[in-house]
Amino acid sequence: DGDVDADDLRNMPLEKRKEFYRVQHWERGGWGRIEAQMPAWKVYDAGVNMGIGQASLILQRAVYACGGILEIDGRVGPITIRLTNRTNWIFLMDAMRCEMRRVYEMILKAHTDYEIYRAGWMERANT
Repeated sequence: DGDVDADDLRNMPLEKRKEFYRVQHWERGGWGRIEAQMPAWKVYDAGVNMGIGQASLILQRAVYACGGILEIDGRVGPITIRLTNRTNWIFLMDAMRCEMRRVYEMILKAHTDYEIYRAGWMERANT
């Protein structure tokens, strides 16, 4: 049908699944331009779970919280990458975790039936 859903991914051979995630999430997000591995993987994980746009906003808000002056527009271009790479990655990780928790809390407030996901989402945000 042209749309890759959870069933398609489950039935996909492992190598093809890896390629799908590499192309659709890692490369499309441009996360390989982030020098520190931990923030790069964190924003990638957020992108897989929340979408690349939301992950981009999380990264930009986290950089801003760490003192980077940038436009928070959800587009990760050279300025966002340069400031990300200049930010202490430990502080950046803390700020990204905080932003992820905030986004999840907003989702939970808007969709009370998603409460069953709270523990898993918070674990995901905090790791």
